[in-house]
Amino acid sequence: SYWDIFTLSIVARRMFKCYVHFEMGTFYGYPFLGRVSWLFERYGAFPVMRPKDLIRIKHGTGKSKEELLELMNSVNATAAEARKWVLSSGRALVYFPEGGRTNAVAQFRSRHEMEEAIAFARERGEVTILPVVSTYSAKRRFAVPFLVRRTCVVKVLEPIAIAGRSSDQVLDEIRGLFEKHWEPTPTTKVAPCAEVPRHGRMKS
Repeated sequence: SYWDIFTLSIVARRMFKCYVHFEMGTFYGYPFLGRVSWLFERYGAFPVMRPKDLIRIKHGTGKSKEELLELMNSVNATAAEARKWVLSSGRALVYFPEGGRTNAVAQFRSRHEMEEAIAFARERGEVTILPVVSTYSAKRRFAVPFLVRRTCVVKVLEPIAIAGRSSDQVLDEIRGLFEKHWEPTPTTKVAPCAEVPRHGRMKS
């Protein structure tokens, strides 16, 4: 699911000619992802922190409960300001409401953050909500180790009206569209590439 950030960033910039920003779960406390979080930030991502993250961070850092709550409040306060700045600047704000890829449409983990964005959009009256569904093809593995090819199809659905509607109604409609357009992830396929010449090109 980490590829979604890069994929949707490219698609949105080409379609809407604007900068794109993403909300993502914090990588704080992850040995590897914490070191490469700058790469996601380069594509417009900014972190939010949820209570479940505190357990992982506590085990990794040994911080006290008070220190963890202070850290979470600081991260989320910064995210709230970033959210308002993105929407007021005419840029695109992308959510991954399920928090990751699953075998079905999961419960929205970022519901609170989305409700804040919907309320702010309703106040401005000039923000458009576009549900987006991205589907990946089966992995095609080649003879070269770790070489995998996948095709991603991005569907931009019809805009959702928010005037005169509650946040729950808007989010329920988004979830309904996700369920309608959801497709199970295909199983891995082995590509017909068995011969790898010395110059590096593959022959079918």
